[in-house]
Amino acid sequence: EGLVLRDLAIRFIPPEYTGSQVSAWGLGSIALLGLGMMLLQGSVSMPSPFEAAVLFCAVLFGTWGYWAIIAATRTGEVSVVTPFRYARLVFAIVIGAAVFAEWPDAVTLCGAAIIILSGLYSFASERARQRALSLSCLQNSWCA
Repeated sequence: EGLVLRDLAIRFIPPEYTGSQVSAWGLGSIALLGLGMMLLQGSVSMPSPFEAAVLFCAVLFGTWGYWAIIAATRTGEVSVVTPFRYARLVFAIVIGAAVFAEWPDAVTLCGAAIIILSGLYSFASERARQRALSLSCLQNSWCA
């Protein structure tokens, strides 16, 4: 999955590059992709003032959200950060239903449930591993 590769790549970015710089590169790559898609499609239409405002908000909040994901991925434990990333599935389903009147089919719901449950399982197993390590450290007095 692309998100996993991106998260792993973010961990290897040198610390001297700020989250804002990485976010700007991400936004730039999306802008180039969008430009390429417009050129391939062959037709472009100007957005209405309302659509332009919505697009501006999407860019603003999307950039801020991407920056937050980068900061969390660079500084936090992956097993803790990842389950929260899956929350977007829930929000996407709710927004799709509320705004677009689109309801996911059974296969989509099953896939989303598998993804969310696997993330929760990873989170729980990592916490159990950390707890066992802490107990072992306290019992054996071998930790510094």
